[in-house]
Amino acid sequence: PRLLGWYLGDFGGRAGILRLLHGYGVIEPGRSPRITFGTYDWTVAVESAAGRLESPVETVAPTPRRG
Repeated sequence: PRLLGWYLGDFGGRAGILRLLHGYGVIEPGRSPRITFGTYDWTVAVESAAGRLESPVETVAPTPRRG
């Protein structure tokens, strides 16, 4: 996934991404495939955000300041 490539350093490089994918069962144990990063599909993010905007927003009253 392209997002992992953008934050490669945060994940500990390619080895860290492999550990993450192994941990979630995306890659079979004992396998270390070559990682390539495709393009990011912005339409998915836009559609997801649009769905959130159409749903009701919960508001929380601010906590009163003391003193």
